[in-house]
Amino acid sequence: MAYVTQPVASPSTVTTTPPTQNYSIGARLGVALLSLLLTAGAMELLLRGYVSVTGLGKSGQDKDGAIQPLPDSARSYALRPGLPPPFSTNAFGFRGEPVEVAKPAGVRRIVMLGDSITYGNSVEWDQTFSRVLQQSLNERATGQSFEVLNLGVSGYNTGQELATLRELGLRFSPDLIVLNVCLNDSDAVRKVTPLGLRNDVAIRSFGDINFRTILQSSYLISMTKYALFTQLEKSFPGFVGKLNSPELVIDPRMREKGWGTMKEEMRAMFELARERQIPLAIVIYPYSSQIGMQPEQMKPQQDLLAFAAANGIPALEPSAAYLHQPEDMFADEFIHLSPHGHRVMAAAIQEFLAARGLLPARTP
Repeated sequence: MAYVTQPVASPSTVTTTPPTQNYSIGARLGVALLSLLLTAGAMELLLRGYVSVTGLGKSGQDKDGAIQPLPDSARSYALRPGLPPPFSTNAFGFRGEPVEVAKPAGVRRIVMLGDSITYGNSVEWDQTFSRVLQQSLNERATGQSFEVLNLGVSGYNTGQELATLRELGLRFSPDLIVLNVCLNDSDAVRKVTPLGLRNDVAIRSFGDINFRTILQSSYLISMTKYALFTQLEKSFPGFVGKLNSPELVIDPRMREKGWGTMKEEMRAMFELARERQIPLAIVIYPYSSQIGMQPEQMKPQQDLLAFAAANGIPALEPSAAYLHQPEDMFADEFIHLSPHGHRVMAAAIQEFLAARGLLPARTP
């Protein structure tokens, strides 16, 4: 039998193909996501450094140099005294006419605590509900007069309002304290930064993570959001206001750590007023996206109303007064009142307090 031998290739001619590595789609997406996060993180750090040096993007309430830091005060910052219009601050840095610490004889004083709603963003100082309420009370006053002091400062949270009462409000010997509550009063204290007033600790616990706090915590996202939202609002009026929805932005606040902190600060304010034997009431303002909702659907307001009732504090939720008005109640797409809105709220506050014997009733 004949044998057939097969030719054997020499070692030098043998070629090998390296094994192929088949990465899964998940691995590829993970690498892409990691690269994106590292890039975004680097851009965030660079932007923060650049902004801190150059002041690029300075915006918000500090764009006119109206804010003064208060590093030794729980208020953190305040308006500078003696600012011209549109701020119109007095010697104490609050909006309104000059006022003396000593209360004149025959005068009843009401101290209004609050944030930008009370301060009166977008309106003149004499159009705020504090001023309108004072005028209404003095129109029919007999044997006494009223002073309504507007101690509201844009961006303040409940802790800063408590500090305002302790440091300044009580010095004016108020006969009544009204705490005007915006749902964002649960935010952490804002700081004066090159980007204006900012809350850089929006996420303090796992429960704080939501759509709003993620947007709020980043310089990069904040500046991108500002540019995008400004353009969207020009192209689609009302669109940005709709993003401030109860489901996406408003109701999740109750799960955040700041919501419980806000209640603790309210309770401290209630106790301070009781110690001084000064009546106190609260008013809880709605966002524009909440107008028309049934009361039980306004979960944050209902939670605060129950909290106030448990502490024996009269509380007003005034959204019903916003309905069927001949003029716009809001000066913007969110929460700030128009001149008409301030007039409506002055009447609603007076009616509410008069029903509880804290103020004289309104007259036609």
